[in-house]
Amino acid sequence: YLIGLFGIIGKGGLVKNLGIENANISGISFVGGLVGLSREQGVVKNCFSEAKVCGSNSFIGGLIGQNNGTMQRCYTDGTVTGEEYIGGLVGENKGRIENCYATSNVIGYKFVGGLAGSTSDTGSNILSCYSTGDIIGNEMVGGLIGSFYEISGRPTILNSFSSGSVKANDFAGSLIGSSVGTISNC
Repeated sequence: YLIGLFGIIGKGGLVKNLGIENANISGISFVGGLVGLSREQGVVKNCFSEAKVCGSNSFIGGLIGQNNGTMQRCYTDGTVTGEEYIGGLVGENKGRIENCYATSNVIGYKFVGGLAGSTSDTGSNILSCYSTGDIIGNEMVGGLIGSFYEISGRPTILNSFSSGSVKANDFAGSLIGSSVGTISNC
């Protein structure tokens, strides 16, 4: 659990101008190429991961396993595999992602996305992002986001796109597998 160069970025923590190259990273849950779990008000900016990231359970991301903070100008390239909440950039997003992209290929079972496996909660915005990798999963699978849903507000996706192929059985889409939220200019 909590596997990455940083297992956890604490509340208000900052990681910037850092990259991971030619790495194989594996664990059970909360596994990321750079960070396992980024807490509220944590910031990751100008970072990248070019790695193979693998988790045997959930919250597996090319850069961050679960994001509750802010990500800016980050990217990933490689492969990401796991079971649930699997994403090319982040496994589960409950924060803000701006000007980021993922070219990683992603394989999972449920909540699988080229950029994020899922995104939820008030203020969990995805702005000016894209994904180009190939995505394979069973259900809730999307080229950009597997599941985009509301818990206590309206999350937003703005000025974003995906261009990779998507293969799934249920609730699949070239942009989003399942959605309850605001999507504009995508």
